[in-house]
Amino acid sequence: MDYLNEIYKIYSTEKKSISKRYEYITTKFKTKENDNEHLLKTEYVDMKDIISVIVHDPLRDEVALVLQPRIGKFIRSGLSSTIETVIGVVESDAFQPIDVCRDEIIEEIGLEALSIINLSSNFIDPARSKAQVHYYYSECRFENNKFNEYRLSNNEDEHLFVKAFKTKDVINMLHSGIINDNVTALTIMYATKYLVNQ
Repeated sequence: MDYLNEIYKIYSTEKKSISKRYEYITTKFKTKENDNEHLLKTEYVDMKDIISVIVHDPLRDEVALVLQPRIGKFIRSGLSSTIETVIGVVESDAFQPIDVCRDEIIEEIGLEALSIINLSSNFIDPARSKAQVHYYYSECRFENNKFNEYRLSNNEDEHLFVKAFKTKDVINMLHSGIINDNVTALTIMYATKYLVNQ
């Protein structure tokens, strides 16, 4: 993996604020081929890390997913909602992503996680932000939970409809394009070995 710091070598960055969340960054770097200085000017967005967790009951062979109204999808496609995993924002560096994951399962699904497994992390948009998505698999028991009902989040900024799907149907919805939220799609892909090998 040494080539990640050999092909391009960044040696300084300079920020210029545009607004509270947006900045321009001038990046100085050199290439492997010569020592000439290169400048790259890009927009930088102050985004927060997020978590995405797939909530699974292997005894029932079911996955709990969340339907939410999403304005971006409506503008683009005319469809009013997306099918998503449990997704939450890591509000500050003081919070551990796995703790946010546990809290979001309680808030959105109404269940305590029996176990949580860290699957992976990757960058949301490495060209413009340092923010990452942290992916998790969680095992829960669905028998005492009420699905197929609307939920309003505690801070009233989310309106949810929680539904349990058979695991094979979730995989099929991913491959058919019914599930087309990229964070949810990657979470299912990362979790596949836990979903299909129980």
